[in-house]
Formats: sequence, C-alpha cells, structure tokens
Amino acid sequence: APCEPGHFAATPGLSKCERCSAGFYQKASGAAECLRCKPGSLCPLGASLELPAACEPGTYANATDDDGDPDCFDCPAGSSCGGGAAPPAECSPGAFAATPGL
Repeated sequence: APCEPGHFAATPGLSKCERCSAGFYQKASGAAECLRCKPGSLCPLGASLELPAACEPGTYANATDDDGDPDCFDCPAGSSCGGGAAPPAECSPGAFAATPGL
C-alpha cells in the first residue's frame, strides 16, 4: 500500500513508511521523499501540509528551523506586524513605527 500523506518510503518496495521529519511535509500519498517547509511555515513531525506560523501580533516569522516550529522575531522599526505568518508591512507614507515590536 502506498504511504499516506505526511509519510514517505525512501526505498521502493519497502513496507515501512516513515513520518516526515519536523520542518518537512508531504501532501501526496505514495511519496519517496518529503518537501522542505517554506520559511515562516510550521511543519511538525509527520506533517501533511504547511501550516501558517502562530506568531503574536508585533512579531513575524522569517525562518523555519530544524524542529519545524518557526522562530518569531520582533517587528522591525518602520514596519507593523499583524502576527500569524504575515511578513512585516512597511509603514505607509505619513505614518511611522519608531519602536520595534509593533
């Protein structure tokens, strides 16, 4: 039987399917490898899809590290961050954010 999503079999014909490592995912069944999670996405062990980062407002995710849980960083000055997986948004002309973490 083909491996289910979130799993892979590196060697054809093996009966054992392995879960995708944290930081990787596989949405298709019968896969021979897992795909690396995009920067800022959450991919826990055995993920079958990329999940958006769960950063607090005033922070943003810009990298997925080896554990599959993206780090959240303070929003840079001159930008606002709505949280989740949203990237920093530059302030529009006539507005400013002098303090990081807004």
